[in-house]
Amino acid sequence: MVTMLLADRLATAEGHAILAALGPDPIPASAVLRTSERLRRRHDPALVAAAFALHDLRIAARAKFGRADAMWLTRAGLEQATAEPISRRHAERFRGISRIADLCTGIGGDLIALAAVTDVLAVDLDPEHLRMAQLNAGVYGVGDRVTPWLGDVRDADLSGIDGVFIDPARRGAGGRMGPNASEPPLDWGVALADRVARVGIKAAPGIDHAVVP
Repeated sequence: MVTMLLADRLATAEGHAILAALGPDPIPASAVLRTSERLRRRHDPALVAAAFALHDLRIAARAKFGRADAMWLTRAGLEQATAEPISRRHAERFRGISRIADLCTGIGGDLIALAAVTDVLAVDLDPEHLRMAQLNAGVYGVGDRVTPWLGDVRDADLSGIDGVFIDPARRGAGGRMGPNASEPPLDWGVALADRVARVGIKAAPGIDHAVVP
């Protein structure tokens, strides 16, 4: 059985209708239960719950993204996503590159800016995040420059790629991970410089400069 991704369910006419009913502003605590019950009488309760969560995330995402109100998000994806002004600075370092691989693309914070510069191979192990990244690229009008690939970044075919940007997972159940405990590890990312012309890696704040080449 094929399970429809949550992002695609929310992107249907029904999902859009629920999101429109929630409006652009925060819902007062006193109105949450009443609004939820009203919508659940007409729609799948699971879809209503997902729409409520996305509504709150879109409001939170306004601090990072200019088009947050139309984006597709998870809490973990938003927390790790690069803010728009910073992602544009990252992307400028790849201007002139013919094709970039955005590894660990997440919800597409850096992907959006990279695709404004050139064609991008977007790679992620999480199918929900990869689909959201595609949708978010479309929100910014650069979806036609993105080729998605689902899988481990270490298995991605980088032939024809002359630039790589990596935003590795840096948080685990125990909190922030060290550089070589991230997924993929920092050493793996640095070694890509032997295979492609330009490599950028988003590292955790406070990283020891001794581990940076």
